[in-house]
Amino acid sequence: NLVFINSLDNTYLNEDPNTEKNLYEEKFYSYKENEMSDSYNYVYACFESYVSVAYIKIYRSYPLNDSYERVLEGGIGIVEMYYSTNILALVGGGKNPKFHKNKVIIWDDLQSKVLAELKFTSPVTYVKFKKESIFVLTENKIFMFSLKNFQHLDTIETENNPKGIFGINTSKETTVIAYIKKEDEESKEREHVMVKHYDSENKATDVPILGGETIPSYLAINNEGTILAVANQDATKIRLYNTENGEILQELKRSQDKAEIVYICFSNDSRLMAISTDKGTIFVWSLVQCLKRLKGEGNEEDPENDQVPKNKFSLLRFLPIEFFKGDMCFSQIKLDDDVR
Repeated sequence: NLVFINSLDNTYLNEDPNTEKNLYEEKFYSYKENEMSDSYNYVYACFESYVSVAYIKIYRSYPLNDSYERVLEGGIGIVEMYYSTNILALVGGGKNPKFHKNKVIIWDDLQSKVLAELKFTSPVTYVKFKKESIFVLTENKIFMFSLKNFQHLDTIETENNPKGIFGINTSKETTVIAYIKKEDEESKEREHVMVKHYDSENKATDVPILGGETIPSYLAINNEGTILAVANQDATKIRLYNTENGEILQELKRSQDKAEIVYICFSNDSRLMAISTDKGTIFVWSLVQCLKRLKGEGNEEDPENDQVPKNKFSLLRFLPIEFFKGDMCFSQIKLDDDVR
């Protein structure tokens, strides 16, 4: 049995995006030798084996305490909370799903009833709420619906995407998404990723992301929707792009060892970025130089911006120049096997 934990960032839970005191986590449990795995804002582990009961818990993380619990008969594979309300989006999962895997159920937990159903022709792989819309991913399409009347707003064809790789910003004011672009055999450009900016009338502007060697393994967008993180297939490096024009801002080195990225997140002010991998390691980078380049202030070739120690007796002079540019992580956290 697997354990799924889905966490919503504080932008989804507070009117003030700079407040960090009301962060909640949705937790779905099924126990096997007290093992538990985490994924944040993302469904990464669906229930397997013969899970027939899903235990839903919502935690306040600061201060940490239980604030809600619900038991559902049947397996749940995906859950998404609409801000800090009682409205949830649910998709069935496991051997005995509560709902069909091709449906998204909009559930009012206060009244314990279904508000709406969105039905698709293939299994749903990802769901994300925005202020006035909801995005639903299937293996090769992205659907956008209005939350006012569930009117269909947009459909995007993508490359085959069974893992639900998708990036979306968390700000209530703007909607920016990134997805794996459907390959065009006639195109000579390497456009594996496309960014869409939606305006207030839900009209989209496309920005292609060029230069990726392979289809990415993970996509993430910062709160404001200005920076896109793209991880390569073996997760050895992460490239940061300007979502407005597709220009590369920075390339971050994780490790030479291949791994699978479990989660990528930005701090609310975009000054830090963290990733976690299936090896139980969390890496943290400073994005100060990236933000300078985003504003047109940074110059990678300017030695004054490298912040390299000039003192020849300094021990730091032996560190690679990428460390001072922010291209190498400044912090790593290694989790024990029993808490991964």
